[in-house]
Amino acid sequence: MENQVAAIVPSKEKHIHILTEGRTKEFKTPAKALEWLVKQEQGNGSKPQVLAIMGGAGQEFFSRLVDMGMAVNRLPIYQLQENLGVQPKASPDERASALMLMWQESKESFYPMEPLDQTVVLIRELTRQRLNIQEFRKSATLQIHGALRSLGYILPAEANQLMEFLRAGLKEMFRDPKNRGQIEAEFRRLETEVQLTDQQQAHLLAIRKFFSDPAFVLGAKKDEQELEKQISKLLPAIPIWRWINPEDSGLPAIKGFGPAIGGSVLSEIGDIRRFPTPEALRAYARFHVATDGKFPHRKIGEVSPFNRYLSRAVWLWSSDQVARYDSCWKSLYLWKKAREMQAHPETVARQVIDKRSRTRTVYDFTLKHLDSRAKRWTGSQLLNYLWTLWQEVAKGNNPEKWYPVSSWPEYFAKARQELDTGLAAYLEAEIPKRRRVEPKEEEEEENE
Repeated sequence: MENQVAAIVPSKEKHIHILTEGRTKEFKTPAKALEWLVKQEQGNGSKPQVLAIMGGAGQEFFSRLVDMGMAVNRLPIYQLQENLGVQPKASPDERASALMLMWQESKESFYPMEPLDQTVVLIRELTRQRLNIQEFRKSATLQIHGALRSLGYILPAEANQLMEFLRAGLKEMFRDPKNRGQIEAEFRRLETEVQLTDQQQAHLLAIRKFFSDPAFVLGAKKDEQELEKQISKLLPAIPIWRWINPEDSGLPAIKGFGPAIGGSVLSEIGDIRRFPTPEALRAYARFHVATDGKFPHRKIGEVSPFNRYLSRAVWLWSSDQVARYDSCWKSLYLWKKAREMQAHPETVARQVIDKRSRTRTVYDFTLKHLDSRAKRWTGSQLLNYLWTLWQEVAKGNNPEKWYPVSSWPEYFAKARQELDTGLAAYLEAEIPKRRRVEPKEEEEEENE
C-alpha cells in the first residue's frame, strides 16, 4: 500500500491547510495539524508523505514533520507558476491543489527536505535574534550617549573628566579595565575632594548606579556574542559557506560577511534552487526596482513579496561593511559612486507632502543620496554573485573551475583599473567640493 500523500500549505494567518484524498482541511494551529497527521499513520507504520513549497512560511513546521519521521518533498514556487499558471496571490487551497497535481505529473521536480535544511532553519532563527538584539543595543547605546550629553549641562564643571571617561567606556562597552579604574577613581575624587550640593550628589549617584555600568546594554552585547558563537558552529555544515571567504583559492573573499550578516543572508535564502534567476533573488531581497521605477514597499493588508530580514542583512553589509575593507567589493562600490556623481553633477530640488500634509523641499542626487544608490547597487551585485556561485555549489560543481572562466574577474578588474586611472582621484577632489555647496534640507520635526 502506498503512503498517503498530503499537500500542506501554511497561510499568512499561520493556519495549516492540508489536502489529502481530494479533501482540504484547515487547522487553526500547527499543533492541531500535527495531531491530525499523527492519526493518519497507517496500520503498517507508514506515515503520510508530505508535499510543500520550498521556502517561505512554515519551514519550522516542516522541520518538525521530518523529526517525526515523515518524508517532506518540496518544490520551488516558481515551478508552480510556470508549469501550472499559479498566481502569486493564489490561496493556500489553490497552492495545495497545484502541489498535488505537480506531484502526479512530475515527482522528480521535488526536492526532499534533509537534515541540512533543518540546520538552515535553525541558523535563520538565531541570526534573526542576533541582528534584532544588535539593533536594540545600538539604539539603546545612542540613547545613553544622548542622556550623558544632557547630564553635562546639569553636573558641575568638576565632573567633565568623569563624563569623558564614561563616554570612552560606553564606546568600547567597558571592556578596558583601565577605563573602569579611571571611572571609579574619578567618582571617589568627586565624592571626597569636591564640594557638591545635595542635588549634584544625587545626580552623580544616578550616574554611578546606571551610566557607568548599563546592564541592559552590556547584557545585549553578551547575548550577541553567545548567539554568534552558536551560529559559527552551525554554518560550516552549509556547503556554500566555505566559498564565502575561501582559503587558498582564487575566489574573492566577501569581507564583512561574517556569521551574523553572512549567516543571515544565506539562511534567509535557504536554498538557491528556489530562485530561477538572479533577478528573482534580488526581488526577494528587495534589491530591485518595481514596475513604477521605485523601490517596493509593503502594502497594508498584503503579504510582502520580499523578505525583510534578507533585505536588512544585505543592506547592513553594503552600507556598513563594504567600505571598511580593501577588497574587490569596495572597488565596485567606489566605482559606482564615482559614476553616479559623474551622471548627476547637480542636486535636483522637488516638492513633497510630508506626514503632516505640509509641503517640503527635498533634494535628489546629494552626496548622501548618491552614496546610498551606490551602496544599494553594490548589494545587488553581491546577490548576483551569490546566485551564480551558489548554483555551481548546488549542482556539485567545483567553484574554483567556474570562477576563472566567469565574467566576474574581468568585472572586478575593470572597476579597479578605472579607479586607478582617474576615478579615485575624481572622488577625492569632488566630494569636498560638493560638501561646501550642497543645500541643506529642511529638518522634519520629531513625532510628539
